[in-house]
Amino acid sequence: MLFDTLVLTCLCRGTSYSESGKRIRIEPERNEQVAFFEIDENSNEYSAFRRDFNVNGPICDLIVFYTPHDSKDCTKILCFVELKGIDVKHASDQIMATYHAIRDKIPQIYRNEIKWKGYILTHGGAPKNTKRYKAELNALFGRGNGDISTTEDIGRFLRSGW
Repeated sequence: MLFDTLVLTCLCRGTSYSESGKRIRIEPERNEQVAFFEIDENSNEYSAFRRDFNVNGPICDLIVFYTPHDSKDCTKILCFVELKGIDVKHASDQIMATYHAIRDKIPQIYRNEIKWKGYILTHGGAPKNTKRYKAELNALFGRGNGDISTTEDIGRFLRSGW
């Protein structure tokens, strides 16, 4: 089960994550539910994500779970996040591979309640070719659900589209 692996081996404390001088965060508002899952075993030695989902290729750093309400009857967001310097193509590949690794493992009756998103946090100056890779993320997840940014606060992105 996806959430068994995520909760038992990947759940982060709090709602921020740092790696190699890059940081992503969200300040939850009233009734919002947020959880960060560090799935890449290169930074989380306890992660069983790759093993449990039989992934041999690239995976992203995090999966962020977000919902704007504490009720059970609203859409949930699973956002795939990669913190990258300038190699946006590799970051996009990591996000797409992670998405494909778990999408079909979620039962169909629950898939319709999930809004999928992808977010690449870049560091410093804007890398080249971001338009192309942002378009690829939006083609996969839907318009407005893929972003490449230098903004560490992911709140606005997660809350968009409601």
